[in-house]
Amino acid sequence: MYDDSHPAGLTTGSHDNAYGVGAAHEKRGLAVELLIAALLQLGVRISLVIVVTGTLLTFARHWDYTFSQASLPPLLETGAVFPRTLAAVVAGIMTLDGPAIVVAGLIVLIATPLIVVATCLLAFIYHRDKVFMAISTVVLVILLFSYTRR
Repeated sequence: MYDDSHPAGLTTGSHDNAYGVGAAHEKRGLAVELLIAALLQLGVRISLVIVVTGTLLTFARHWDYTFSQASLPPLLETGAVFPRTLAAVVAGIMTLDGPAIVVAGLIVLIATPLIVVATCLLAFIYHRDKVFMAISTVVLVILLFSYTRR
């Protein structure tokens, strides 16, 4: 039956949209989308605060970096200043080492998509959406595999 009030011109029932999707299902989808957006924004903002804090601490402890090019090579050389292991990052954070805090901020930034995908998986499990549970599981496994490879 044709109905002018719907964008597709279809009669779909009192609680369905033009595509046959119920209003409750749309609300759940919107809630998941809003959660994803909030998690991504939060992860980026937290990361930014941590990286800026680490950068400020680095320059506060090594004021000569701001005006002397001769003092910059230790900061710019590959692996010379920044910690490369999680244990070194944690130890650096405990001593308020600026480069270690910057690396911690980068770890938060890199972990943000992993947290988002894991949250999506939980949401899809809760809503019993098997297709998206499967997709989220595959994406999560790929992310975990890529993070753990050396």
